[in-house]
Amino acid sequence: SNLQQVLIVSIIARAISVMMAFLLMRHRLVSLAPVEHVATRSVLNAGLPLMMSSVAIFVLTQADLWIIGMFASAEDVAVYGAAIRLSQLTYMPLLIGNTMLAPFIAEMHTQGKTDTLERVIRSASTVSVLFAGFMLAIFTVMGDSLLALAFDEYYRSAHLLLIIISLGQCLNVWCGPGMVALINTGHQKLVMNISFGFGSLMILGSLLAVKPYGVTGVALMMGLVTAAQAIFTLFMVKKRTGIWTHAGVKYIAFILSKIRE
Repeated sequence: SNLQQVLIVSIIARAISVMMAFLLMRHRLVSLAPVEHVATRSVLNAGLPLMMSSVAIFVLTQADLWIIGMFASAEDVAVYGAAIRLSQLTYMPLLIGNTMLAPFIAEMHTQGKTDTLERVIRSASTVSVLFAGFMLAIFTVMGDSLLALAFDEYYRSAHLLLIIISLGQCLNVWCGPGMVALINTGHQKLVMNISFGFGSLMILGSLLAVKPYGVTGVALMMGLVTAAQAIFTLFMVKKRTGIWTHAGVKYIAFILSKIRE
């Protein structure tokens, strides 16, 4: 396969997925009726900050690669891109957990079940960080071999980048689903401000680091900003909702007890 064929297959697959989702949702929504009228203004007040946050998050996750493309060589872009791609394995459980936890957070918060909500979130964070720590250990010991297996022998040079980026992602996973918690407890504008603030910091830091330190400097900046945003969000969730979202050793026993049940 060449690049053009891969892109065509990817586009077709995404189009089929979107059409299937549309048909399924259309069938389900026809049978539903609104319980009460919701003003357009209230929808926009919640939706627009989320839209802007999504844009900022997209920029945050792509800006480092764009900046390397502007100021470094094509080889550097390829190596950095490989490290970014493989490092995604460290926070995959967090992404899955975010999808599962979102409706639960909204429901428990509305019902005022703060203790139950915190216990479930922190248990999910604990499971996620155990997996993330395992992947970080694997990357540290044999990341160069994995890069060569997944991409090519040339990409062994991305080993250090992989470790740096994965360290930041591990701390992000440890802090838990803070952004999801804020979104589903009515703090959409705060999420937007956090996304724009740390997104801007990421861009500025990468621009300053790329020339003197190359891709290693950008990877370090990416890891630091990711970790800083996660920690800041962790404390903001505590301040606004009264719950912690980070992983904890004591929740391992709780998880094991639930598995035995």
